[in-house]
Amino acid sequence: MLALIDQNTAGFPPSIREVLLDQATSLTVSVASLWELAIKSRLGKLHLAVAIQTLPDLIRAMGIAVPTINEHHALFAEEPEQLTRDPFDRLLLA
Repeated sequence: MLALIDQNTAGFPPSIREVLLDQATSLTVSVASLWELAIKSRLGKLHLAVAIQTLPDLIRAMGIAVPTINEHHALFAEEPEQLTRDPFDRLLLA
């Protein structure tokens, strides 16, 4: 997986590349991100090289975790001083 990250991060700042290439770094993709990708794909705003239904398995095959969203994440939106009004961003922050 490191080779895949290395190939696709050439334009990233060195500090970001260092974190991504560090084997101690745990990578995750939020279900909220997958949800947002599905919506953008349906609207024609995103064209993927693979079927969207295969993304969770592909992500896990690369060793990236896909944590579930639970009731605690949903209730986090009640916290004061939200940094964003976007509901997907709120789930990512939770």
